[in-house]
Amino acid sequence: MLRRVMRNMLGIDELERRVEEIEDRLETVEAQTNKTLQRFGRFNDKSQDTLSLMGGQIQDLIETCEALVDRSVSEQAIRRCKKLLKRLRNNATRIRNAQTKGDQDVTVKKTGR
Repeated sequence: MLRRVMRNMLGIDELERRVEEIEDRLETVEAQTNKTLQRFGRFNDKSQDTLSLMGGQIQDLIETCEALVDRSVSEQAIRRCKKLLKRLRNNATRIRNAQTKGDQDVTVKKTGR
């Protein structure tokens, strides 16, 4: 009984609940990221409109991950979020590079050079 009162007074139960909630959310974001990146496939054969939509989806996932890092109290969750952020940012760069390449290809086709 005393242990429960102390846990309650110190807010341990609340912290454990928050950690569990963040862990669950992180698992969901990781699964969503994996599905999204698998669905995207290669970037080089996509239209500019598709690349733009893909970039928006990646940016949304990045913002979600950044929010999870800010809310995390667990070192393990923070490391997992940062690892996921690195992967997402890499894919965002690949999308931007594919968009730039696509812009250059359009210019070459128009000018014939």
